[in-house]
Amino acid sequence: MKNYFKGLKSLNSSAGFTLIELLVAMSIVSVVLTLAGYGLVAIMTKNETADTETTNRVNINRALDFISDEVKMASSAIDSSGTAPTWSWTASSGLGSGVNATEKLYLQIPLSVVSMTASTDLINIPNHNFSSGNAVMFTGATTIAGGLSTNTVYYVVTDGTTNASNFKVASSLANAASNTAIDLTSNSSGSVIANRLLIYYIRDNSTTWLGAKTVNRSAGPCSTSSNCPVLVDSIANNGFTATVTNLRQVSLTLTGQLDDKTPSPTLLSPPVSTTAFARTNF
Repeated sequence: MKNYFKGLKSLNSSAGFTLIELLVAMSIVSVVLTLAGYGLVAIMTKNETADTETTNRVNINRALDFISDEVKMASSAIDSSGTAPTWSWTASSGLGSGVNATEKLYLQIPLSVVSMTASTDLINIPNHNFSSGNAVMFTGATTIAGGLSTNTVYYVVTDGTTNASNFKVASSLANAASNTAIDLTSNSSGSVIANRLLIYYIRDNSTTWLGAKTVNRSAGPCSTSSNCPVLVDSIANNGFTATVTNLRQVSLTLTGQLDDKTPSPTLLSPPVSTTAFARTNF
């Protein structure tokens, strides 16, 4: 009997862990969990950075393709070092207080005019895609409608009397906004070209965490946001360059900004770039 109780006592004394053993085990588990947490945070941060970079690169590539496609439709292109019509280098007007803009590229995209009719003041171009306030300039070697002149900037009027193929023009942006069109006094004859006027520029973007830049496309003076929408944001400082050779060859480069580190933010590397050619004849 003594031996039996002695065995029970021995069995009972060996059950469980000592306080020191528990403390050591908890310390080891704590270290392992801490290391695992740091590793998880590092992985998540790296994945988030990679996702941001991928999204940024996709958006920038899309913007570059869009600009390149419009260059291919243009009859001429001028960069900021060239001499462009007065209207094209005034994109910064109307952008708002404290907003700076730097114009980079000016394009003229030609569209064939089917007719200019004095009785209705309508200009017919099938599926022209003009919006009210867009800038347009007429060229051509033949007779233009009475009341209009070639190589003069006009502003598109689209109202209840126009459709996807017809529009009118005004002598000023204010007149276009009030639907006050120019009275055409005679019809046009022969071949007349309506040139869509576009500028691409980079501007301060103070409304995002980046505090960096956006690339905007201007189809008319920037007194309305619809005329000058943002094409892509998160662009690095001076991250949009356009160099034109002989009015035709256009070299484009876009550089994205991934964060707001100062003084040296992380930039998308390498920048995306392409070369496009404006058409030789229309």
